[in-house]
Amino acid sequence: MNIYQSSMEFFLIQELWERLGKLFKKINVLLSYGIPSDVQQFDNAKELIDNIILDSGAWTLNNKKSGGGIVITNKGYEIFLKKFGHMFKYYFNLDSNFFSTPEGFRENLNNQKKLEEAGLKPVPVIHDYYRFEIDYYIDQGYDIVALGSIFNPITKKQERTYSDVAYAVEKLIKLKSDIKIHLFASSSIIYLPKFPLFSSDSSNWSQNSRYGYILYWNENKKGFNKTEKIFFEDFYEEEEDKQNRVYFKGCKNHESLEDLTNRLGITDEDLIGLQSYYYRKMINTVYYIKIEEEITKEHKRQGFLY
Repeated sequence: MNIYQSSMEFFLIQELWERLGKLFKKINVLLSYGIPSDVQQFDNAKELIDNIILDSGAWTLNNKKSGGGIVITNKGYEIFLKKFGHMFKYYFNLDSNFFSTPEGFRENLNNQKKLEEAGLKPVPVIHDYYRFEIDYYIDQGYDIVALGSIFNPITKKQERTYSDVAYAVEKLIKLKSDIKIHLFASSSIIYLPKFPLFSSDSSNWSQNSRYGYILYWNENKKGFNKTEKIFFEDFYEEEEDKQNRVYFKGCKNHESLEDLTNRLGITDEDLIGLQSYYYRKMINTVYYIKIEEEITKEHKRQGFLY
């Protein structure tokens, strides 16, 4: 499967390529219509990027503060796709209503139909896993669908769980065995290997760094999941820690991490200095490229086809 790195920074990809050389592996990238970026720059970098997909900016639309952010409309999205749509492996519908309600379905379907009437082929995004959305899109003959967030109309909070995803995937596969499924906002090494997903996306390469920790793959660790998680004292107070976190205290304290930082040319000072956030993002990005590879191997072992 492909794990698309959401809103990836182009210069970070370039630097990974320069630092890793022949060890560099191409990155799958998700860009958002809601976040300005140089689409042409990404499209031209074939030696760095494997595939590019496009999100409609619906998350930005639903989470921006009143009066702020980019203006996102279905017509504007249509105009953009007619000009740049060919650069993306696929692109998603403008699912402007995240609520798992009949009203939300009708609003999103209206956007879908308008884009299709304009000659475009957006991937529909499902938000109501338990009523009629899955059946509708399968009956309409779509070859690929996306599973979006589940927003409770009462609490107005995102409430998607592992069991929700498991139910939706099982139902989709039962109704159409060769359906391709994209799972929004997930890069979990715990449950992605369990689902026959075509792709997913995540911004955790950046979010993890923002919240003071890095992930890396420890080849010496037993079992399938070889993830290691290292916290930094500049974000977490070790003396107040009641969760038995593993803290950084230098690469040499973590053998596999030292191997990785040596390949990248990253020092202890880089990881705790004024640009630490940047270097931590670099290590986290390498981790997600690695688990994409490992999850794909596990999917093949289980006989998942997509």
